[in-house]
Amino acid sequence: MSSTVRLTRAALFLFVAGGSASLSEAQSYTGRIVTGGMNAEFTVSNQEKSIAFYHDVLGLDAPTARISPPLPAVGQLTGTITGAAHVARLPIPGASWPVEIVETTGVERKPVGARRQDIGAAGLILYVRDLDVTLAALKKAGAPIITSGGAPVKIAGTKGRAILAQAPDGFFIEVRQTDPLPETTAPASSNLIGARMSLSIEDTEKTARYWKDILDFDVMPDVSFTKDKLEQRLQGTPNAQIRKTIARYPGADMIFEFLEFRGNDRKALMPHTQDPGSGAFALSCGDMAGFVKRLKADGETNILTVGHDALNQGARIAMFFQDFNGFIFEAIQRIDNPGAKRE
Repeated sequence: MSSTVRLTRAALFLFVAGGSASLSEAQSYTGRIVTGGMNAEFTVSNQEKSIAFYHDVLGLDAPTARISPPLPAVGQLTGTITGAAHVARLPIPGASWPVEIVETTGVERKPVGARRQDIGAAGLILYVRDLDVTLAALKKAGAPIITSGGAPVKIAGTKGRAILAQAPDGFFIEVRQTDPLPETTAPASSNLIGARMSLSIEDTEKTARYWKDILDFDVMPDVSFTKDKLEQRLQGTPNAQIRKTIARYPGADMIFEFLEFRGNDRKALMPHTQDPGSGAFALSCGDMAGFVKRLKADGETNILTVGHDALNQGARIAMFFQDFNGFIFEAIQRIDNPGAKRE
């Protein structure tokens, strides 16, 4: 197991009270500035309803932690100022990173209302042993099925099958059963055996450059758009041309799949961190000062944290930022501060 994987398992999405301070306190780091992925963050309108869906319907583990970070630190960090965050962490069987279900209070919220093709629409790709079991649970829960015809479709060129549904607040959930099944660390009792993230994007080349040069991921874009009928049915986007990109952090199981649509109506979502349906991902960072400098020089990033800079919160330096696709990130650098509060 690589040190990066160990880091993603050990890292926690915690807010520690504190104010801003000089980034010179950060530990020095050479190599990639982004050192790994930590967790997905889904902002929802009703945390308990969403926990029940992700646990009871999709098969994520029960929450292992519930956190309500203190104000004003969390409001300064996320850019919501008065917004309080209530976080529940749900591990994914077979994945080294969890999903965190976040409900924000004390600030105005607007539902994102994403369609699959809309720029910034986020979700999960879940690998299962038996797709029919998950599909039955989705139907029993009344989850919208996005795939045309409401039935699983064949994964092109394979013996596998997949279907696309929507979770509460509009996150897209693609469920895949491959043949053969992938290797997994999930227990034999779990139908859910692994996961990826998904994101609908504006432009493939632009996104590939950003994730490679700014976020330090390895990126493998498809050469061209396709009108594959199976993919169109799966995504619920008839007649659209679809281009897919894979981004992977090297040495880890952190994989994003990007979808660019053409030939159908799209809109840019650009959600706020507090909006139900807003997706985010937390990244570990080895040199926050260098990362902030990189983001500002690139000119394609909106730093959401108050002051448009990272905050020193005692045991860590952190910030929230949003890319041109409207997807939100949290960057975290742990620092050696024995006297700082840790939760």
